[in-house]
Amino acid sequence: MRRINQITGADSFRDAWMLQVKELIEATVGREATDDELEKASSMYGEFIEDAPTIRVINTATGGAPKTGTLDQALDRILSQQYIFSGNGTLFKREDHGGENVTGSFVETLLSTRKAVKGQMKTAMRAGDKSTADTMDTRQKVYKVLTNA
Repeated sequence: MRRINQITGADSFRDAWMLQVKELIEATVGREATDDELEKASSMYGEFIEDAPTIRVINTATGGAPKTGTLDQALDRILSQQYIFSGNGTLFKREDHGGENVTGSFVETLLSTRKAVKGQMKTAMRAGDKSTADTMDTRQKVYKVLTNA
């Protein structure tokens, strides 16, 4: 999700949404948005966002208890915390806001596993066990390819 508040200076998701609607009208129609168009956009926001049913948010990372709130509250929190919104609807906390770099952790795991497998390969080579050394060599190459993919 784009960091709307840094781009637009908006303090709430509603304000950011209205600015985006205004810019969209200006870009597509080639003129400033009319008061009537902005009023309709505001009304739509109220109808679909503020009046939306209560939602439940479950933090799967910490196993915390589900929290309930409105969609408007959730969107404001996403904006203020600058969460990363993935295509499948999962939210991730940014590292500078206490989140974990999931991709970096995954790559670190692959690299440390490759290093361990290479150690096993070298041990097998020193012991003269060519079969095990070849197997470990193939495994470490798989981890190398996965890391670089």
